[in-house]
Amino acid sequence: MTKHPGPGPKELRGIGVSPGIIIGKAHLVDRSKAKIQYQYIINDAHINREVRRFKEALTITEEQLTTLKNSMPDHVKEL
Repeated sequence: MTKHPGPGPKELRGIGVSPGIIIGKAHLVDRSKAKIQYQYIINDAHINREVRRFKEALTITEEQLTTLKNSMPDHVKEL
């Protein structure tokens, strides 16, 4: 983990996604060192099935994000 140069605490600002505040330490996660828990090689016969699964996951994610966006107050949608 890399330490932030400079003295003292830092204030970060953003758009809240839930009510309240949090005070604590922030940690930088180096995703390049993340371990892949499940990795396997598929044969050519399964490629089309995996592409379909991926496209279905994208469709479901888009639907979920649209539902989430539509449930937000109007003043948040404008940001």
